[in-house]
Amino acid sequence: MAVSKDQVEELSLHISLTDVGKYSLCQLCVYILCNINETRCDVDWSKSYISKIIEELGLPLSVATSLCLMLDETKGSEDDKNMELLINALKDERSLSEDINVLNQELIRLSIKQGGYDARARVLIYIFARKLGTREEQVLLYEDDLADSLNVLIQEDKEVHEEADKRKSYRRKKKALMIGLGVVAGGAIIGLTGGLAAPVVAASAGALIGGSGATFLASSAGLAFITSVFGATGAGLTGYKMSRRVGMTEEFGFINLSDCVHRLQLTICVSGWLTQDGTEEFITQWSALSPSLEAYSLVWESKFLLELGSAIRDIITTNVVGTATVEALKYTVLQGIMAAIAWPVTLLNAASLIDNPWSVCASRAKEVGRELARVLLSREQGKRPVTLIGFSLGARVIYYCLEELTAHADSGGIIQNVIVLGAPVSGNAEKWQQFSDVVAGTIFNGFCRKDWLLRFIYRASSMRASIAGLCEIPWKSKKMINIDLTKIINGHMDYADPENLRVIFEMVGVNTDSCHNPLPSDSNEESTHCLVKDILNEQIDNAMEIALTK
Repeated sequence: MAVSKDQVEELSLHISLTDVGKYSLCQLCVYILCNINETRCDVDWSKSYISKIIEELGLPLSVATSLCLMLDETKGSEDDKNMELLINALKDERSLSEDINVLNQELIRLSIKQGGYDARARVLIYIFARKLGTREEQVLLYEDDLADSLNVLIQEDKEVHEEADKRKSYRRKKKALMIGLGVVAGGAIIGLTGGLAAPVVAASAGALIGGSGATFLASSAGLAFITSVFGATGAGLTGYKMSRRVGMTEEFGFINLSDCVHRLQLTICVSGWLTQDGTEEFITQWSALSPSLEAYSLVWESKFLLELGSAIRDIITTNVVGTATVEALKYTVLQGIMAAIAWPVTLLNAASLIDNPWSVCASRAKEVGRELARVLLSREQGKRPVTLIGFSLGARVIYYCLEELTAHADSGGIIQNVIVLGAPVSGNAEKWQQFSDVVAGTIFNGFCRKDWLLRFIYRASSMRASIAGLCEIPWKSKKMINIDLTKIINGHMDYADPENLRVIFEMVGVNTDSCHNPLPSDSNEESTHCLVKDILNEQIDNAMEIALTK
Protein backbone atom coordinates (compact mmCIF):
# COMPACT_ATOMS: atom_id res chain seq x y z
CA MET A 1 0.00 0.00 0.00
CA ALA A 2 1.65 3.23 -1.14
CA VAL A 3 1.35 6.29 1.07
CA SER A 4 1.01 9.87 -0.07
CA LYS A 5 3.79 12.38 0.51
CA ASP A 6 1.71 14.65 2.74
CA GLN A 7 0.96 11.72 5.07
CA VAL A 8 4.36 10.15 5.64
CA GLU A 9 6.78 12.90 6.57
CA GLU A 10 8.35 10.45 8.98
CA LEU A 11 9.59 8.38 6.05
CA SER A 12 10.86 11.32 4.02
CA LEU A 13 14.48 12.39 3.78
CA HIS A 14 15.70 13.64 7.17
CA ILE A 15 18.78 15.39 5.84
CA SER A 16 19.25 18.29 3.47
CA LEU A 17 21.16 17.48 0.30
CA THR A 18 22.16 19.77 -2.54
CA ASP A 19 21.07 18.83 -6.03
CA VAL A 20 24.58 17.45 -6.62
CA GLY A 21 24.25 15.29 -3.52
CA LYS A 22 20.83 14.02 -4.54
CA TYR A 23 22.05 13.18 -8.03
CA SER A 24 25.15 11.45 -6.65
CA LEU A 25 22.99 9.35 -4.33
CA CYS A 26 20.74 8.23 -7.18
CA GLN A 27 23.58 7.54 -9.62
CA LEU A 28 25.48 5.51 -7.04
CA CYS A 29 22.37 3.36 -6.60
CA VAL A 30 22.12 2.98 -10.38
CA TYR A 31 25.72 1.78 -10.68
CA ILE A 32 25.11 -0.82 -7.98
CA LEU A 33 21.89 -1.99 -9.62
CA CYS A 34 23.63 -2.28 -12.98
CA ASN A 35 26.15 -4.64 -11.41
CA ILE A 36 23.57 -6.93 -9.80
CA ASN A 37 20.78 -6.91 -12.40
CA GLU A 38 20.57 -10.11 -14.42
CA THR A 39 17.10 -10.29 -15.93
CA ARG A 40 14.58 -8.02 -17.59
CA CYS A 41 12.49 -8.11 -14.41
CA ASP A 42 15.49 -6.86 -12.43
CA VAL A 43 15.92 -3.93 -14.81
CA ASP A 44 12.22 -3.04 -14.86
CA TRP A 45 12.02 -3.02 -11.07
CA SER A 46 15.22 -0.98 -10.83
CA LYS A 47 13.77 1.67 -13.14
CA SER A 48 10.62 1.92 -11.05
CA TYR A 49 12.58 2.10 -7.80
CA ILE A 50 15.01 4.77 -9.00
CA SER A 51 12.18 6.84 -10.50
CA LYS A 52 10.36 6.88 -7.18
CA ILE A 53 13.50 7.80 -5.26
CA ILE A 54 14.17 10.65 -7.71
CA GLU A 55 10.59 11.85 -7.25
CA GLU A 56 10.96 11.79 -3.46
CA LEU A 57 14.19 13.78 -3.70
CA GLY A 58 12.51 16.39 -5.88
CA LEU A 59 14.87 16.03 -8.84
CA PRO A 60 13.68 16.85 -12.39
CA LEU A 61 11.99 14.14 -14.44
CA SER A 62 14.85 14.36 -16.96
CA VAL A 63 17.19 12.89 -14.31
CA ALA A 64 14.97 9.83 -14.02
CA THR A 65 14.95 9.45 -17.80
CA SER A 66 18.74 9.56 -18.13
CA LEU A 67 19.41 7.24 -15.19
CA CYS A 68 16.85 4.71 -16.42
CA LEU A 69 18.65 4.69 -19.77
CA MET A 70 21.83 3.77 -17.89
CA LEU A 71 20.00 0.81 -16.36
CA ASP A 72 19.09 -0.36 -19.86
CA GLU A 73 22.54 0.05 -21.36
CA THR A 74 25.00 -0.79 -18.57
CA LYS A 75 25.54 -4.49 -17.94
CA GLY A 76 27.66 -4.86 -14.85
CA SER A 77 30.55 -2.75 -16.13
CA GLU A 78 33.47 -1.74 -13.94
CA ASP A 79 32.44 1.54 -12.30
CA ASP A 80 34.69 1.62 -9.25
CA LYS A 81 36.27 4.95 -10.18
CA ASN A 82 32.91 6.55 -10.89
CA MET A 83 31.54 5.18 -7.64
CA GLU A 84 34.48 6.66 -5.75
CA LEU A 85 33.82 10.06 -7.31
CA LEU A 86 30.16 9.87 -6.31
CA ILE A 87 31.00 8.84 -2.74
CA ASN A 88 33.46 11.74 -2.48
CA ALA A 89 30.77 14.11 -3.75
CA LEU A 90 28.44 12.86 -1.03
CA LYS A 91 31.17 13.28 1.60
CA ASP A 92 31.45 16.93 0.53
CA GLU A 93 27.81 17.48 1.49
CA ARG A 94 27.63 19.63 4.60
CA SER A 95 24.80 17.57 6.09
CA LEU A 96 26.92 14.41 5.73
CA SER A 97 30.23 15.84 6.96
CA GLU A 98 29.98 14.11 10.35
CA ASP A 99 28.62 10.75 9.20
CA ILE A 100 27.94 9.78 5.60
CA ASN A 101 26.48 6.48 6.80
CA VAL A 102 23.16 8.10 7.67
CA LEU A 103 22.41 7.70 3.96
CA ASN A 104 21.76 4.01 4.66
CA GLN A 105 19.01 5.02 7.05
CA GLU A 106 17.54 7.40 4.50
CA LEU A 107 17.43 4.70 1.83
CA ILE A 108 15.62 2.36 4.22
CA ARG A 109 13.03 5.04 4.99
CA LEU A 110 12.55 5.95 1.34
CA SER A 111 12.26 2.27 0.39
CA ILE A 112 9.63 1.51 3.02
CA LYS A 113 7.71 4.59 1.96
CA GLN A 114 7.08 2.86 -1.36
CA GLY A 115 4.63 0.55 0.44
CA GLY A 116 6.82 -2.14 2.01
CA TYR A 117 10.41 -3.30 2.34
CA ASP A 118 11.13 -4.96 -0.98
CA ALA A 119 13.81 -7.69 -0.90
CA ARG A 120 15.51 -6.14 -3.92
CA ALA A 121 15.70 -2.78 -2.15
CA ARG A 122 17.30 -4.43 0.88
CA VAL A 123 19.95 -6.09 -1.30
CA LEU A 124 20.74 -2.69 -2.82
CA ILE A 125 20.91 -1.00 0.60
CA TYR A 126 23.35 -3.55 2.02
CA ILE A 127 25.66 -3.27 -1.00
CA PHE A 128 25.34 0.52 -0.77
CA ALA A 129 26.42 0.31 2.88
CA ARG A 130 29.48 -1.73 1.91
CA LYS A 131 30.46 0.91 -0.64
CA LEU A 132 30.33 3.54 2.11
CA GLY A 133 32.43 1.36 4.40
CA THR A 134 29.58 0.56 6.79
CA ARG A 135 29.38 -2.90 8.30
CA GLU A 136 26.19 -4.82 7.59
CA GLU A 137 25.63 -5.31 11.30
CA GLN A 138 25.14 -1.57 11.74
CA VAL A 139 22.43 -1.42 9.09
CA LEU A 140 20.71 -4.36 10.79
CA LEU A 141 20.82 -2.54 14.13
CA TYR A 142 19.07 0.43 12.57
CA GLU A 143 16.45 -1.80 10.93
CA ASP A 144 15.72 -3.39 14.29
CA ASP A 145 15.38 -0.01 15.97
CA LEU A 146 12.92 1.09 13.31
CA ALA A 147 10.98 -2.15 13.67
CA ASP A 148 10.83 -1.75 17.46
CA SER A 149 9.47 1.75 17.00
CA LEU A 150 6.65 0.55 14.76
CA ASN A 151 5.91 -2.43 17.01
CA VAL A 152 5.39 -0.21 20.02
CA LEU A 153 2.82 1.78 18.11
CA ILE A 154 0.69 -1.13 16.92
CA GLN A 155 0.87 -3.19 20.11
CA GLU A 156 -0.17 -1.41 23.29
CA ASP A 157 1.23 -4.19 25.42
CA LYS A 158 3.47 -3.51 28.41
CA GLU A 159 5.68 -6.48 27.62
CA VAL A 160 6.20 -5.26 24.06
CA HIS A 161 7.32 -1.87 25.35
CA GLU A 162 9.66 -3.47 27.87
CA GLU A 163 11.15 -5.75 25.22
CA ALA A 164 11.69 -2.79 22.87
CA ASP A 165 13.43 -0.84 25.64
CA LYS A 166 15.59 -3.86 26.47
CA ARG A 167 16.63 -4.26 22.83
CA LYS A 168 17.47 -0.58 22.50
CA SER A 169 19.56 -0.72 25.67
CA TYR A 170 21.46 -3.71 24.27
CA ARG A 171 22.05 -1.98 20.95
CA ARG A 172 23.30 1.19 22.67
CA LYS A 173 25.85 -0.89 24.62
CA LYS A 174 26.91 -2.70 21.49
CA LYS A 175 27.24 0.56 19.60
CA ALA A 176 29.41 2.05 22.36
CA LEU A 177 31.61 -1.05 22.43
CA MET A 178 32.11 -1.08 18.68
CA ILE A 179 33.08 2.59 18.71
CA GLY A 180 35.63 1.80 21.42
CA LEU A 181 37.06 -1.01 19.35
CA GLY A 182 37.27 1.18 16.28
CA VAL A 183 35.80 -1.52 14.05
CA VAL A 184 33.70 0.72 11.83
CA ALA A 185 35.37 2.19 8.77
CA GLY A 186 36.48 5.76 9.29
CA GLY A 187 35.64 5.64 12.99
CA ALA A 188 32.03 6.52 12.20
CA ILE A 189 28.92 4.58 13.05
CA ILE A 190 25.27 4.96 12.23
CA GLY A 191 23.57 7.35 14.66
CA LEU A 192 21.16 4.92 16.23
CA THR A 193 19.78 7.59 18.52
CA GLY A 194 18.70 9.81 15.63
CA GLY A 195 15.97 9.61 13.01
CA LEU A 196 13.52 6.89 13.86
CA ALA A 197 15.64 5.29 16.57
CA ALA A 198 13.54 6.42 19.53
CA PRO A 199 10.28 4.63 20.47
CA VAL A 200 7.27 5.64 18.39
CA VAL A 201 4.77 6.49 21.08
CA ALA A 202 2.25 9.28 20.90
CA ALA A 203 3.94 11.37 23.61
CA SER A 204 7.40 11.37 22.03
CA ALA A 205 6.67 10.87 18.34
CA GLY A 206 6.92 14.60 17.69
CA ALA A 207 10.58 14.61 18.68
CA LEU A 208 11.14 11.47 16.66
CA ILE A 209 9.50 12.11 13.32
CA GLY A 210 7.83 15.49 13.45
CA GLY A 211 4.36 16.37 14.61
CA SER A 212 2.37 15.71 11.44
CA GLY A 213 4.18 12.45 10.80
CA ALA A 214 3.39 11.27 14.33
CA THR A 215 -0.24 12.21 13.87
CA PHE A 216 -0.43 10.16 10.72
CA LEU A 217 1.17 7.09 12.31
CA ALA A 218 -1.32 7.25 15.15
CA SER A 219 -4.23 7.34 12.69
CA SER A 220 -6.09 4.37 11.24
CA ALA A 221 -4.44 5.02 7.87
CA GLY A 222 -1.03 4.96 9.50
CA LEU A 223 -1.79 1.71 11.30
CA ALA A 224 -2.97 0.19 8.02
CA PHE A 225 0.30 1.19 6.43
CA ILE A 226 2.34 -0.39 9.25
CA THR A 227 0.35 -3.62 9.26
CA SER A 228 0.81 -3.90 5.49
CA VAL A 229 4.55 -4.10 6.22
CA PHE A 230 4.26 -6.59 9.09
CA GLY A 231 1.18 -8.54 7.95
CA ALA A 232 -2.45 -7.97 8.79
CA THR A 233 -2.92 -10.82 11.28
CA GLY A 234 -0.69 -9.24 13.90
CA ALA A 235 0.59 -12.69 14.86
CA GLY A 236 3.16 -13.14 12.11
CA LEU A 237 3.09 -16.43 10.26
CA THR A 238 1.95 -18.26 13.40
CA GLY A 239 -1.49 -16.81 12.74
CA TYR A 240 -1.75 -18.61 9.41
CA LYS A 241 -4.27 -21.41 9.19
CA MET A 242 -4.52 -23.69 6.18
CA SER A 243 -8.09 -23.14 5.02
CA ARG A 244 -8.28 -26.04 2.60
CA ARG A 245 -6.74 -29.41 1.89
CA VAL A 246 -3.76 -29.14 -0.44
CA GLY A 247 -3.42 -32.37 -2.38
CA MET A 248 -2.41 -35.08 0.06
CA THR A 249 -0.97 -32.62 2.58
CA GLU A 250 -2.28 -33.23 6.07
CA GLU A 251 -0.17 -30.82 8.14
CA PHE A 252 1.05 -27.32 7.35
CA GLY A 253 1.67 -24.49 9.80
CA PHE A 254 4.33 -22.36 11.47
CA ILE A 255 6.01 -22.25 14.88
CA ASN A 256 7.78 -19.14 16.11
CA LEU A 257 11.43 -19.94 16.85
CA SER A 258 11.94 -17.01 19.22
CA ASP A 259 10.00 -14.47 21.25
CA CYS A 260 11.23 -11.75 18.95
CA VAL A 261 8.58 -9.27 17.81
CA HIS A 262 8.29 -8.17 14.19
CA ARG A 263 11.51 -7.29 12.38
CA LEU A 264 11.87 -5.67 8.97
CA GLN A 265 12.91 -9.08 7.60
CA LEU A 266 12.13 -12.66 8.58
CA THR A 267 13.48 -16.18 8.19
CA ILE A 268 11.57 -19.37 7.47
CA CYS A 269 13.29 -22.69 8.27
CA VAL A 270 12.22 -26.05 6.84
CA SER A 271 13.30 -29.32 8.45
CA GLY A 272 14.08 -32.43 6.40
CA TRP A 273 13.13 -35.19 8.86
CA LEU A 274 12.30 -35.90 12.50
CA THR A 275 13.57 -38.52 14.93
CA GLN A 276 11.19 -37.81 17.83
CA ASP A 277 7.42 -37.77 18.02
CA GLY A 278 5.74 -34.37 18.20
CA THR A 279 6.81 -30.98 16.91
CA GLU A 280 9.65 -30.16 19.32
CA GLU A 281 12.36 -31.00 16.79
CA PHE A 282 10.95 -28.41 14.42
CA ILE A 283 12.30 -25.96 17.02
CA THR A 284 15.40 -27.64 18.45
CA GLN A 285 16.96 -28.35 15.04
CA TRP A 286 17.16 -24.58 14.49
CA SER A 287 18.37 -23.62 17.96
CA ALA A 288 21.62 -22.19 16.56
CA LEU A 289 19.77 -19.19 15.11
CA SER A 290 20.07 -15.91 16.95
CA PRO A 291 17.04 -15.19 19.17
CA SER A 292 17.13 -11.64 17.82
CA LEU A 293 15.88 -12.91 14.46
CA GLU A 294 12.20 -13.14 13.66
CA ALA A 295 12.30 -16.76 12.54
CA TYR A 296 9.67 -19.42 11.96
CA SER A 297 9.84 -23.15 11.48
CA LEU A 298 7.50 -24.70 8.93
CA VAL A 299 5.62 -27.57 10.55
CA TRP A 300 4.76 -30.04 7.84
CA GLU A 301 3.80 -33.70 7.64
CA SER A 302 5.44 -34.60 10.98
CA LYS A 303 4.07 -38.15 10.94
CA PHE A 304 5.78 -38.98 7.66
CA LEU A 305 8.97 -37.06 8.51
CA LEU A 306 9.22 -39.17 11.68
CA GLU A 307 8.85 -42.37 9.67
CA LEU A 308 11.61 -41.17 7.35
CA GLY A 309 13.91 -40.16 10.20
CA SER A 310 13.40 -43.49 11.92
CA ALA A 311 14.17 -45.35 8.69
CA ILE A 312 17.35 -43.34 8.13
CA ARG A 313 18.47 -43.97 11.69
CA ASP A 314 17.75 -47.68 11.44
CA ILE A 315 19.61 -48.09 8.19
CA ILE A 316 22.67 -46.36 9.66
CA THR A 317 22.72 -47.69 13.22
CA THR A 318 21.88 -51.34 12.54
CA ASN A 319 24.12 -53.95 10.97
CA VAL A 320 22.62 -53.25 7.56
CA VAL A 321 25.54 -50.98 6.77
CA GLY A 322 28.83 -51.92 8.39
CA THR A 323 31.68 -49.56 9.07
CA ALA A 324 33.81 -50.96 6.30
CA THR A 325 31.00 -50.54 3.80
CA VAL A 326 30.40 -46.94 4.83
CA GLU A 327 34.07 -46.08 4.48
CA ALA A 328 34.22 -47.79 1.10
CA LEU A 329 31.20 -45.79 -0.08
CA LYS A 330 32.75 -42.54 1.10
CA TYR A 331 35.99 -43.38 -0.68
CA THR A 332 34.15 -44.19 -3.89
CA VAL A 333 32.11 -41.01 -3.75
CA LEU A 334 35.14 -38.87 -3.01
CA GLN A 335 36.89 -40.32 -6.04
CA GLY A 336 34.01 -39.01 -8.14
CA ILE A 337 32.92 -42.40 -9.51
CA MET A 338 29.34 -41.48 -8.70
CA ALA A 339 27.54 -43.32 -11.43
CA ALA A 340 29.55 -46.50 -11.03
CA ILE A 341 28.78 -47.30 -7.41
CA ALA A 342 28.26 -51.00 -6.83
CA TRP A 343 25.87 -50.88 -3.92
CA PRO A 344 26.39 -53.69 -1.36
CA VAL A 345 23.78 -56.44 -1.58
CA THR A 346 22.89 -55.99 2.11
CA LEU A 347 22.14 -52.32 1.54
CA LEU A 348 20.02 -53.00 -1.52
CA ASN A 349 18.09 -55.65 0.40
CA ALA A 350 17.34 -53.09 3.08
CA ALA A 351 16.13 -50.50 0.57
CA SER A 352 12.50 -51.16 1.50
CA LEU A 353 13.22 -49.68 4.94
CA ILE A 354 13.71 -46.25 3.46
CA ASP A 355 12.35 -46.17 -0.09
CA ASN A 356 8.66 -45.93 0.83
CA PRO A 357 8.91 -43.22 3.54
CA TRP A 358 11.32 -41.32 1.33
CA SER A 359 9.05 -41.38 -1.70
CA VAL A 360 6.05 -40.33 0.41
CA CYS A 361 7.92 -37.39 1.97
CA ALA A 362 9.46 -36.37 -1.36
CA SER A 363 6.01 -36.23 -2.91
CA ARG A 364 4.55 -34.29 0.02
CA ALA A 365 7.51 -31.88 -0.06
CA LYS A 366 6.50 -30.82 -3.55
CA GLU A 367 2.94 -30.02 -2.46
CA VAL A 368 4.08 -28.28 0.71
CA GLY A 369 6.52 -26.13 -1.26
CA ARG A 370 3.76 -24.94 -3.52
CA GLU A 371 1.54 -24.13 -0.53
CA LEU A 372 4.40 -22.18 1.06
CA ALA A 373 4.65 -20.13 -2.14
CA ARG A 374 0.93 -19.35 -1.97
CA VAL A 375 1.30 -18.20 1.64
CA LEU A 376 4.15 -15.87 0.68
CA LEU A 377 2.27 -14.52 -2.33
CA SER A 378 -0.71 -13.70 -0.12
CA ARG A 379 1.68 -11.63 2.03
CA GLU A 380 0.71 -13.34 5.25
CA GLN A 381 4.19 -12.32 6.40
CA GLY A 382 3.69 -8.72 5.31
CA LYS A 383 5.67 -6.81 2.71
CA ARG A 384 9.20 -7.51 3.86
CA PRO A 385 12.13 -9.68 2.75
CA VAL A 386 12.12 -13.40 3.51
CA THR A 387 15.11 -15.73 3.84
CA LEU A 388 14.42 -19.44 3.30
CA ILE A 389 16.61 -22.09 4.94
CA GLY A 390 16.17 -25.86 4.63
CA PHE A 391 18.09 -29.12 4.75
CA SER A 392 17.40 -32.41 2.95
CA LEU A 393 13.67 -32.63 2.15
CA GLY A 394 13.25 -29.18 3.67
CA ALA A 395 15.50 -27.92 0.88
CA ARG A 396 13.24 -29.78 -1.55
CA VAL A 397 10.25 -27.89 -0.12
CA ILE A 398 12.08 -24.62 -0.79
CA TYR A 399 12.97 -25.68 -4.34
CA TYR A 400 9.31 -26.26 -5.24
CA CYS A 401 8.30 -23.09 -3.42
CA LEU A 402 10.63 -21.14 -5.71
CA GLU A 403 9.36 -23.04 -8.72
CA GLU A 404 5.78 -22.07 -7.84
CA LEU A 405 6.76 -18.44 -7.32
CA THR A 406 8.21 -18.26 -10.83
CA ALA A 407 4.73 -18.89 -12.22
CA HIS A 408 3.41 -15.65 -10.70
CA ALA A 409 4.19 -12.19 -12.06
CA ASP A 410 3.88 -10.55 -8.62
CA SER A 411 6.45 -12.77 -6.90
CA GLY A 412 9.41 -10.38 -7.19
CA GLY A 413 10.77 -8.75 -4.07
CA ILE A 414 9.54 -11.39 -1.62
CA ILE A 415 12.58 -13.68 -1.30
CA GLN A 416 15.96 -12.16 -0.44
CA ASN A 417 18.24 -15.14 0.25
CA VAL A 418 17.92 -18.92 0.01
CA ILE A 419 20.07 -21.50 1.83
CA VAL A 420 19.62 -25.13 0.79
CA LEU A 421 21.68 -27.88 2.38
CA GLY A 422 21.94 -31.45 1.11
CA ALA A 423 19.12 -30.73 -1.33
CA PRO A 424 17.59 -33.85 -2.97
CA VAL A 425 16.72 -31.99 -6.16
CA SER A 426 18.25 -31.59 -9.57
CA GLY A 427 21.56 -29.77 -9.82
CA ASN A 428 20.85 -28.82 -13.42
CA ALA A 429 21.78 -25.17 -13.94
CA GLU A 430 18.85 -24.46 -16.25
CA LYS A 431 16.38 -25.47 -13.56
CA TRP A 432 17.93 -23.04 -11.09
CA GLN A 433 18.23 -20.19 -13.58
CA GLN A 434 14.45 -19.87 -13.57
CA PHE A 435 14.69 -18.55 -10.00
CA SER A 436 16.58 -15.40 -11.06
CA ASP A 437 13.46 -13.28 -10.98
CA VAL A 438 12.21 -14.44 -7.58
CA VAL A 439 15.43 -14.44 -5.53
CA ALA A 440 16.73 -10.92 -5.02
CA GLY A 441 19.91 -11.82 -3.19
CA THR A 442 21.85 -15.07 -3.09
CA ILE A 443 21.14 -18.79 -3.32
CA PHE A 444 23.61 -20.75 -1.20
CA ASN A 445 23.85 -24.40 -2.22
CA GLY A 446 25.57 -26.40 0.51
CA PHE A 447 26.67 -29.84 -0.66
CA CYS A 448 28.74 -32.77 0.60
CA ARG A 449 30.58 -34.95 -1.88
CA LYS A 450 30.72 -37.94 0.48
CA ASP A 451 27.01 -38.01 1.36
CA TRP A 452 26.52 -41.64 0.30
CA LEU A 453 23.10 -41.82 1.98
CA LEU A 454 21.70 -39.04 -0.19
CA ARG A 455 23.17 -40.78 -3.22
CA PHE A 456 21.55 -44.03 -2.17
CA ILE A 457 18.06 -42.73 -1.41
CA TYR A 458 18.10 -40.56 -4.51
CA ARG A 459 19.76 -43.24 -6.65
CA ALA A 460 16.84 -43.53 -9.11
CA SER A 461 17.98 -40.35 -10.83
CA SER A 462 21.70 -40.66 -10.20
CA MET A 463 22.37 -41.97 -13.68
CA ARG A 464 20.63 -39.16 -15.51
CA ALA A 465 21.06 -36.00 -13.47
CA SER A 466 23.34 -34.29 -11.00
CA ILE A 467 22.05 -33.81 -7.47
CA ALA A 468 22.32 -30.39 -5.84
CA GLY A 469 23.19 -31.85 -2.44
CA LEU A 470 26.17 -33.75 -3.83
CA CYS A 471 27.90 -31.30 -6.14
CA GLU A 472 28.08 -27.76 -7.41
CA ILE A 473 25.21 -26.32 -9.38
CA PRO A 474 27.02 -25.06 -12.52
CA TRP A 475 25.01 -21.85 -12.77
CA LYS A 476 27.46 -19.01 -13.40
CA SER A 477 25.54 -16.25 -11.70
CA LYS A 478 26.07 -13.60 -9.04
CA LYS A 479 23.01 -15.06 -7.36
CA MET A 480 24.44 -18.57 -6.93
CA ILE A 481 27.16 -19.52 -4.44
CA ASN A 482 28.08 -23.19 -4.06
CA ILE A 483 29.61 -24.18 -0.73
CA ASP A 484 31.50 -27.45 -0.41
CA LEU A 485 30.69 -28.75 3.09
CA THR A 486 32.59 -32.01 2.74
CA LYS A 487 34.96 -31.05 5.57
CA ILE A 488 32.07 -30.23 7.89
CA ILE A 489 29.35 -32.76 6.99
CA ASN A 490 30.29 -36.43 7.33
CA GLY A 491 26.87 -37.82 6.43
CA HIS A 492 23.33 -36.80 5.58
CA MET A 493 22.14 -36.88 9.19
CA ASP A 494 24.71 -34.24 10.13
CA TYR A 495 22.61 -31.51 8.52
CA ALA A 496 20.15 -31.63 11.44
CA ASP A 497 22.86 -31.05 14.05
CA PRO A 498 22.51 -27.49 15.46
CA GLU A 499 26.27 -27.26 15.96
CA ASN A 500 26.93 -28.00 12.29
CA LEU A 501 24.20 -25.56 11.31
CA ARG A 502 25.80 -22.90 13.51
CA VAL A 503 29.07 -23.25 11.58
CA ILE A 504 27.27 -23.09 8.24
CA PHE A 505 25.16 -20.09 9.28
CA GLU A 506 28.25 -18.17 10.32
CA MET A 507 29.85 -18.98 6.98
CA VAL A 508 26.98 -17.49 4.99
CA GLY A 509 26.29 -14.53 7.27
CA VAL A 510 23.19 -15.67 9.17
CA ASN A 511 23.17 -14.44 12.77
CA THR A 512 23.56 -17.22 15.33
CA ASP A 513 23.05 -17.40 19.07
CA SER A 514 26.82 -17.02 19.54
CA CYS A 515 26.60 -13.59 17.89
CA HIS A 516 23.72 -12.37 20.05
CA ASN A 517 25.03 -11.71 23.54
CA PRO A 518 26.68 -8.37 24.42
CA LEU A 519 30.42 -8.48 23.84
CA PRO A 520 32.92 -8.57 26.71
CA SER A 521 35.06 -5.49 27.20
CA ASP A 522 38.24 -7.29 26.15
CA SER A 523 36.82 -8.56 22.85
CA ASN A 524 38.88 -7.98 19.76
CA GLU A 525 37.59 -7.07 16.33
CA GLU A 526 37.25 -10.67 15.19
CA SER A 527 34.88 -11.49 18.07
CA THR A 528 32.43 -8.73 17.18
CA HIS A 529 30.89 -10.58 14.28
CA CYS A 530 30.52 -14.07 12.88
CA LEU A 531 33.51 -15.18 10.86
CA VAL A 532 33.85 -17.52 7.92
CA LYS A 533 35.59 -20.71 8.98
CA ASP A 534 39.21 -21.02 7.85
CA ILE A 535 38.63 -24.12 5.79
CA LEU A 536 36.33 -22.22 3.42
CA ASN A 537 37.47 -18.66 4.02
CA GLU A 538 39.00 -18.14 0.59
CA GLN A 539 36.10 -19.85 -1.22
CA ILE A 540 33.39 -17.72 0.42
CA ASP A 541 35.32 -14.46 0.14
CA ASN A 542 35.89 -14.97 -3.57
CA ALA A 543 32.28 -15.92 -4.16
CA MET A 544 30.94 -12.94 -2.23
CA GLU A 545 33.28 -10.63 -4.13
CA ILE A 546 31.81 -11.87 -7.40
CA ALA A 547 28.25 -11.70 -6.10
CA LEU A 548 28.35 -8.26 -4.50
CA THR A 549 31.13 -6.19 -6.07
CA LYS A 550 32.87 -5.61 -9.29
